[in-house]
Amino acid sequence: MKKYVLITPDGFTQDMEGADVENCQVLGCAEGRDFGEAFKKFNRENAWFSGFKFENIKGYEVMSFEEVG
Repeated sequence: MKKYVLITPDGFTQDMEGADVENCQVLGCAEGRDFGEAFKKFNRENAWFSGFKFENIKGYEVMSFEEVG
């Protein structure tokens, strides 16, 4: 199985002083034979995700989900 991190440029975050920052947001990680399968699995396993309206979601294949830093 391939491993993917799911990222979207939709939305924004805020800095510590409340100023809006446009950036990409990490939605989570998933595994699958390809990105389509991984995304379906992510969607099934993360009920919170269905309440949001992200339009542009990209998957980036990663070597592992192991924390290295």
